[in-house]
Amino acid sequence: MSSKRSSQGASTHFAEIAYEGAWRTQMSFVIAVPEVVDAAATELARIGSTISQANVFAAFPTTTIAAAGTDEVSTALAALFGSLGQEYQAISNQMAAFHDQFVRNLQASVNAYASTDAASAMAAAEQQLLDAVNAPTKALTGRPLIGDGADGIAPGQNGGHGGWLLGNGGDGASGAPGQAGGRGGDAGLIGGGGRGGAGGASIRTPTSPTVLPGGAGGDGGRAWGFGDGGAGGSGGPGQAGGRGGDAGFIGSGGRGGDGGGSVGGQFPLVPTRGGAGGDGGHAWGFGNGGAGGSGGMLADGGRGGNAGFVMGNGGDGGSGGITAFGAAHNDPGLSGGRGGDGGPAFLFGNGGDGGGGGDGAPGGRGALFQTAVNPGGRGGDGGHGGSGGLVGGGGAGGNGGAGGRGSEDLIFGAIDGGNGGAGGNGGAGGSTRLIGPGGFGGDGGPGGRGGSGRVGVDFFGQPFIGRNGDGGAGGSGGNAGSGGIPYGFGGNPTFLQYGGGDGGDGGDGGDAGSTPGAKPGVGGVAGSAGVGGSLFGRDGTDGSPGASS
Repeated sequence: MSSKRSSQGASTHFAEIAYEGAWRTQMSFVIAVPEVVDAAATELARIGSTISQANVFAAFPTTTIAAAGTDEVSTALAALFGSLGQEYQAISNQMAAFHDQFVRNLQASVNAYASTDAASAMAAAEQQLLDAVNAPTKALTGRPLIGDGADGIAPGQNGGHGGWLLGNGGDGASGAPGQAGGRGGDAGLIGGGGRGGAGGASIRTPTSPTVLPGGAGGDGGRAWGFGDGGAGGSGGPGQAGGRGGDAGFIGSGGRGGDGGGSVGGQFPLVPTRGGAGGDGGHAWGFGNGGAGGSGGMLADGGRGGNAGFVMGNGGDGGSGGITAFGAAHNDPGLSGGRGGDGGPAFLFGNGGDGGGGGDGAPGGRGALFQTAVNPGGRGGDGGHGGSGGLVGGGGAGGNGGAGGRGSEDLIFGAIDGGNGGAGGNGGAGGSTRLIGPGGFGGDGGPGGRGGSGRVGVDFFGQPFIGRNGDGGAGGSGGNAGSGGIPYGFGGNPTFLQYGGGDGGDGGDGGDAGSTPGAKPGVGGVAGSAGVGGSLFGRDGTDGSPGASS
């Protein structure tokens, strides 16, 4: 009886504790009381011990039952109750194991809660100490000594600056439609600049079919000690990407943001130029210049950033924008975007490669019953390679873009086909200052295919054969950069030969239209070889002229 009363009292006490813990949890929703949970775990462990002792005491009387008589019925009943007792003991053992595991998990959760509370208290103390350290500097300059800058939240909001001593700049927020993205926050002595926000989307006015351009991309944040500059944000439709942030004394410049695409939304469809790619950020001491962003539709790529003065490579120029759309009715094709120039190196490092030029757009078909013959757009020129450092090679020039196809009308409009656009010229390779090879010149772009003239019968029943458009001329290959002078070592000097770069190949001329009577495009002029080192350098190889179609 005493054991039974003890179990009932423990159960009642445990129920009160569990109710108190549940009430506190319901009232707070997020607060746990470790002391209550620990007391509940202790009570559960004591109850489990009491039940286990009771099961041990009941094991023999419930599993070993003597028969009341010697007849078969008494023997069968004794065997039945004995088997039930054994099954009860097996289930009791399983429940005891489950109970023990539950108690262990509950006690582990108590320890976890206690550790979390201790960590929270420590974090709160650290934050109070940090606030005390930052208070004077923030009061004087509006900027803390230690801590990351906050990210922009409102549309177009700039990122916050990091702490003067330690902290990254916050990221700029994306702009609302027609609004520029926020600028990335500047870093502290140690830390990287924040990313610029993307420019907003274009805006359609309710009273006009005109679609207004979007917003420009935000510039990346600067670093001034040890850290990288932030990347520029991408531009909205028709707007330029943000400039990459400059790096600190040790670190690389941020990449320029990509230019936005065509504004679009016009009727009839009028392809317009997108935004230019943002320039890459500069490095100052040790580090690479940031790469330029790619140009939007038919727009120029961004320029690569300068390398660090002591050591680092110049950033690569961004690619010029291309398009797959033809020009509007009665308009010639627009030329492709120019590739960005590679950034230069100074003491130790290679110049950045120039970006490739974009392809020209096809010439527009004439409007209904119009006789305009429109040439394809010219391919964009490749960017020039950046110059190498005192020790380092020059960057390669970018390849020129392909010329656009000449216009051709299949049913109504102009009879003759338009001429193909000329290919873009390859960019020049960068020269090196002292020791190193010159950069290769870029290849010229192929000329565009001439449009085919129409063949048919006019309204008076007279047959006609339209003239085919001429193929576009191939672009000229870029000139190669010059190599550096050799340098001797020790009393028995060995001279290192640094050659000039190879000139770029001229672009192939474009094909004429498919019907007779047009001239194929002329192949592009080969680029000149770079001059070798002034003592024992090797001159580069001239490029191959482009093939005429």
